Amino acid sequence: MVTAPAYAAPTPLASMAVTDGVTTGDELAVNGGSPVTLVLNGATSGDVSFAGCWAVFVDGEAAPGAPATPESVTWPAGASVDTVFTAVDLTPSVTTVYDIVVWNEFVDGRSNGDPLAPIVCDQDEDDTTVAFLTVEITPAVDPESMTLTGEAKLGSTVTVTAKVPGSLVGGDFDLWVCPDRTIYPDDDKGEKANGDCFGPLIQPRDGADAVTFLLDFDPVRDEERAEEAIEFWKNVCDQYFIVHDFSGGGHSNWIGPVDCTVTPELAATGVDDTASAISIGALAALLLGGTLVLVRRTMRVSAR
Repeated sequence: MVTAPAYAAPTPLASMAVTDGVTTGDELAVNGGSPVTLVLNGATSGDVSFAGCWAVFVDGEAAPGAPATPESVTWPAGASVDTVFTAVDLTPSVTTVYDIVVWNEFVDGRSNGDPLAPIVCDQDEDDTTVAFLTVEITPAVDPESMTLTGEAKLGSTVTVTAKVPGSLVGGDFDLWVCPDRTIYPDDDKGEKANGDCFGPLIQPRDGADAVTFLLDFDPVRDEERAEEAIEFWKNVCDQYFIVHDFSGGGHSNWIGPVDCTVTPELAATGVDDTASAISIGALAALLLGGTLVLVRRTMRVSAR
């Protein structure tokens, strides 16, 4: 004889939060397409019961679909937020802020002397709020919104071009190098998010859809940040090179690993030969002088 397991009633809902798997709280900002799931009673698994009301506000405006009267439901912890609150769109076309309010005390129409009046979900300041959640979702950016062409060799020139003309959004390009191609570095995300990537070095964009620049120290471009630039180019050898459309834009494809072998011939640089000779000659001394120590740290550049 097989005994059926005893039925376990869902645990009553006492608290609610949201998580993307990294950050958990009552406020969350994520890129479109990211997972956003519910944390109920501090857990990401298990069913909870709830009898009450809820509403979703989209950019401050109440969305349709909220219950008019209290409802009894069972919600699973760990469920995607858009399956429980269907007014939430995890892949919006524009940045959208969703405010989710959950409460379990109600306006009782019978208190006004009408015995047939319903209990309704019109929230007032005396109601007990179980949760007030805010989820801000920014449309996902194509991680590679630009093409990067050219030889991955110190002293060569490379060209970065928008895949869609007019689509670049940043005021500058940020130049980065990384030991592999697993991270798309972004100075806005902070050092921890960029792992062992090194950068950024700023490359002016000047509003153009395509920019060609020297893959090397450029005394004209780097005049105002020569120390940072020299440090950056000391760290590119055998690393993968990528361009980021700072800020808020996508990235180029990768090229690399960067070859720092110095050859007698100067590559076509797009700058005058004197500048090229200074550039490659200076880095040749740095790279071949026997004193170079590669520093794997994140360089912070405040000037933009």
